Amino acid sequence: MFINYKPVDTGTPCNFNCLFCERKKTTSEYLDTKALKSLLGAMPESESIEFAGGEFFARKDALEIVDFAGNRFRRVKYNTNGAIFAYRNVVESAFNSGLKIIYMKFFTTDPSAHETITRTNTLKYAIKGFENLANMQNAKNTPSVDSLRCDYFFAVDTFAHSLTLPTLEETIAFITMSDIPRLIINFNYSDCLSDEAISIARKCVDLAVENGTWAIIKGLPICAMRDFEEHCGDAYRLERYIPGNVFIPSVCDRCVLFSVCGGIPETIADKRRWSPITSESKPKNLDHIMFFHSIIPEERPSIMPVARL
Repeated sequence: MFINYKPVDTGTPCNFNCLFCERKKTTSEYLDTKALKSLLGAMPESESIEFAGGEFFARKDALEIVDFAGNRFRRVKYNTNGAIFAYRNVVESAFNSGLKIIYMKFFTTDPSAHETITRTNTLKYAIKGFENLANMQNAKNTPSVDSLRCDYFFAVDTFAHSLTLPTLEETIAFITMSDIPRLIINFNYSDCLSDEAISIARKCVDLAVENGTWAIIKGLPICAMRDFEEHCGDAYRLERYIPGNVFIPSVCDRCVLFSVCGGIPETIADKRRWSPITSESKPKNLDHIMFFHSIIPEERPSIMPVARL
């Protein structure tokens, strides 16, 4: 089921300082408890909301807001880098306040790559936080947490990048050995869209599924993932992240994804000579896949064809 979460930016600073993130360690847009509750109180109770902006759980009032939002809205999704959950008491307090849906960004198991990406020496905390959050799925292991946790959903978002690609399979193996229900392998910030990257993406999907985790690939055009279409859950506007590195060949005009695709790397397209996904060739499960798209752009990207297939 696709759930459209309404983002709520709390203005919270982050305890990481990631290369690709615009959120800084400090921010002048911070909403205090009163202002944030006022903002949430003006929103319809039927909304499903997602807290965005920095590390939400770095807030001193995080547990108070978790309780307030959990009692008001249908669903509340939290994003975290996990480091703050390295402390068991923080995890249990969050769950007893009503935490149910949490997505963790886990970059890599490689210490050097993690430090380069986050510009912090925090991998051991991220790993411990991940393990604590993953263990919360087993009610028998945490008798101090109340029955609200039966609705708990924990997913992990990991990033495919030239810094993480060499150890991506190792990272996926580590994550999926913990019985995680969903894993997102995110190429949206990738600087390594190549045949090798696509091959590794396919291997990672197979590895995740073998370990009982449903894997979703974001940021790769669906034509690059033939036979893995059910694992593609994104809009393919790559030009947002890699300007000048994508193009739309004329053959794509017939593709059913014409309105949402941002093009594909030129070198790959020239080499593989992909054909479009037409209504006749579309996999039967593609209609279901479209519901996973986080963004369906209304406008065609302003990229002129630079090649012909």
